[in-house]
Amino acid sequence: MDYILLFHIIFLTSLVSTAITFCISFSARMTKTLRFIQLIVFFSLSADLINSYGDYVIHKYIPHVGATYRLFELIVILEFYLHLFSNRFNKSSVRILQVLLPLLFLLALKFEATPIRITNSVLFSIYSISYFRKMMVEMNVPNPIIDPLFWVNSAILLYFSGVLFLFLFFEPLAKVNEASAVISYMFHNVLLVLKNVLFAVGFWKSRSFTAINYGK
Repeated sequence: MDYILLFHIIFLTSLVSTAITFCISFSARMTKTLRFIQLIVFFSLSADLINSYGDYVIHKYIPHVGATYRLFELIVILEFYLHLFSNRFNKSSVRILQVLLPLLFLLALKFEATPIRITNSVLFSIYSISYFRKMMVEMNVPNPIIDPLFWVNSAILLYFSGVLFLFLFFEPLAKVNEASAVISYMFHNVLLVLKNVLFAVGFWKSRSFTAINYGK
């Protein structure tokens, strides 16, 4: 199979998985934390639809779609972790990052997607690992796999740590030739599918999950 065709198949699979996850989110027992995840899925779906329109309908590249999505992603997931870690230090850190990082990306880095993507990957890998550490120390839920936030943070850790590895090690290869770039983004879309599956499981688990600390 031609690698270009395979890329389009995986991209469309990721688009469908995002749409399905967004639909599943409406059946969730929604909380403050899950609403931010639903919002991220909505932004992701919107960005994919815009890119699809550019690629398959008007056959023209639409600039800044990826960078705009990554900026929304930064602000919204930081807000998610603001509610998950409600200590004073985290509140101050999140508010500072939500102001300074967008200004840096817009003014100093000319709104390029790659610096935002790498920054998001580092930040959210650290935050998700911190969640699992907190979960193991506090043990508020005897069986973690029934907790929607376990699945949500698993999705965040898998996706952002994978993207960080992908773009640190494969981004230089992507500049060599078209095949390297296409394969790099192909792996990214596979990670996106896995993220959507884990988000969907989290939304589904929320239907029956009850816990004192759920959905702060």
